[in-house]
Amino acid sequence: MNRILDSISKYTLTQEGKEYLYSLKETDDINLIKDRYEEYKKYEKIFRKKTLLLPSFKEFEIGKSAVKYFLFLRDYIRDVLRLEREIKEIGENSEEFLEIEEEITSFYQKLENTFDDEGNIKDEASPELKEIREKKRYTYKEIEKNIKLPMQNYLKEGILRDEEIYYREGRFTLCLKTLPKNAILVSYSRSGESYFVEPEEIVNLNTKFRHLEEREREEERRIINKIYNEFVSLKNEIYQMVYCIAKLDYYGALFNFTREICGEIPEFGYEEKIYLKNAYHPVLKIKLNRKCVPYNILFDKENSVLLVTGPNGGGKTSFLEAIYLLIKMIKLSIPVPASSDSYFYIPRVIFRAGFEERSKIEEGFSSFTLYLEEIKKALENRIERKLVLLDEFMGNTDPEEGGDLGVAILKEFRDRKIKTICATHNDKIKSFLKNEKGFLVSAFTMDIKKMKPTYRLELMKMSPSYAILVAKKCGLPPSVFEKLPESAKIMEKIYSLKKEIEREKIEIKKEKEKLRKEKEEIEKEYKKKLKEKIEKFEEEIRNLIKKFEKEKKRKILKEIRKKIEEKREKEIEEVRLKQAPVVGRTYGILGTGAVGKLIGMKGEKAVLEVKGKKMEVPLSYLREVKESEEKEIEIKSYSLPLPSRVLSIRGMKKDDAEELIIRFLYDARAAGYNEVRVVHGEGKGVLKKLVFDVIKNIEFVEDFYHPPWNEGGDGVTVIKFKKI
Repeated sequence: MNRILDSISKYTLTQEGKEYLYSLKETDDINLIKDRYEEYKKYEKIFRKKTLLLPSFKEFEIGKSAVKYFLFLRDYIRDVLRLEREIKEIGENSEEFLEIEEEITSFYQKLENTFDDEGNIKDEASPELKEIREKKRYTYKEIEKNIKLPMQNYLKEGILRDEEIYYREGRFTLCLKTLPKNAILVSYSRSGESYFVEPEEIVNLNTKFRHLEEREREEERRIINKIYNEFVSLKNEIYQMVYCIAKLDYYGALFNFTREICGEIPEFGYEEKIYLKNAYHPVLKIKLNRKCVPYNILFDKENSVLLVTGPNGGGKTSFLEAIYLLIKMIKLSIPVPASSDSYFYIPRVIFRAGFEERSKIEEGFSSFTLYLEEIKKALENRIERKLVLLDEFMGNTDPEEGGDLGVAILKEFRDRKIKTICATHNDKIKSFLKNEKGFLVSAFTMDIKKMKPTYRLELMKMSPSYAILVAKKCGLPPSVFEKLPESAKIMEKIYSLKKEIEREKIEIKKEKEKLRKEKEEIEKEYKKKLKEKIEKFEEEIRNLIKKFEKEKKRKILKEIRKKIEEKREKEIEEVRLKQAPVVGRTYGILGTGAVGKLIGMKGEKAVLEVKGKKMEVPLSYLREVKESEEKEIEIKSYSLPLPSRVLSIRGMKKDDAEELIIRFLYDARAAGYNEVRVVHGEGKGVLKKLVFDVIKNIEFVEDFYHPPWNEGGDGVTVIKFKKI
């Protein structure tokens, strides 16, 4: 399993990420495994969107520079805050991945305000420090001012070595060639040729400067101690932040490893079955990639023992290793190189025999003894949910005796319902158990023609070991095979016959495939011609239906128009005015439910007051009203929408819209409108065409057209009526 962890470790960026990886504990708790996989999916969303650059953490070491560590810590927190911003920028909730307490942010700001990039403490670190440094700068300016006079005097005397101010032993001095009388000597050069003298003019200023320096150092120590104490108090919060970075690093490495092996999250549980669909040995998948051969097999719960046979070097041991590694990966919630449809039985413990450590053999244990010890543990252990993996079963003892013992052991595993996968070459075991209930037989096949193993596992097959053929392929001298017993030579002839049969089977398969393709081509051509005939027939039917619908629509339109005209004529006749209209009386309007009081006349038009509003209509549209109508004047509402002389038929069916358009136009004509609009929308143009077809057959329509784009364009039809 360490090979898998090491492969993941290659993708980690920090030491904390590596430590997190190797600290993971296996579990057989299905719910916990599922929770971990769900957490992986949550982190996976980040790494699919962005590659994150993660900072490495280091501990504070006693005796090392505190200031240097605080500079590192400042930069570390700055990188973590950058990560937080990057996670937010890709649309994820950073709080789910990073725990950064407010105290950490505040501490970072304090570090930022305290130290510059060289590790010097800034003036703004405290008000006291700022004041001390301002006084120091002022004092130094005074020293520069007062040292000029003695510098000039020493220059005139010719004993001044240069016009520089030197800081020696905590005092500002001048460098002289000789030592004058009554001069204050501070220090001298190693050669003894230069003397550093403190002029009397700056003695008090030097003392003051030195005192300010001591105060400055004391204030800096106080600031550093305060920051250190705050750092100590925040250790838990800092470690929690580091833990979050370690998890990010681990899941980032796991994401990259999963992509390398084309990993998926399979189905898993306590049901005692193993269903492998396009599953791979994880280490071989990394090493061989596309050349790696997948496993496809169902070891169902009805069978307790899977018997694996096949040639030497055919892949039996790798298969057992793959089962072991894949289950261990799932117990660590690592995606596996298998289809998500696969199902893995999760045992509490896995017993393995045939994988002994070389050190134990060197201690004096025989391989056969170690094998039996592991089998004994598996049988005696009372833990439920066990899986037993047996490699080279009974291959390290007498074949005859070992065969009998092997049959008995495997039957015991079957009777106790212990899930077991056993790889063996023992012919006695194969022959005795191939038809036994509770045993599922399988084989890694051999390509007889090429004399190469296929590494493919097939159920319900038994395979010999092909030891002689494999030995020949390995290049043993021909003289060895001449000394084979007669029985072995007979077996070799059988293998040769089998090889010929396999070759003929391949030829038959090729011929069968050729016939299948020819059949498909004939069927394809037939279907193509049939489709063309059907399409032609359907086109003829559509044309006939269109013609029928057109004739039917014209007939219906004529009938509707005739009924409306008859109804209107009848209504006009019933309510036609018997005498000239009288101002002040109440009249109705033909074709509507509206009634109103006649308040005046304009030529051939009457002016009515309907519900407080004036309305002009032709005199010919006035009708007599009943007494009940005069008492309660009201405008009856239409069931169809008619706002501002506009009818909307958008979204309606053709049949419903057709009758509504006709009624709308006749009512509008009866109301004395000169122009109306029908809103039908653009769409596929079905309703627009319907409007055109209807109004072409209405005699009082003078013109129709689409308005400008800002008034509806092609989605609206304007209809003008002939003048009455």
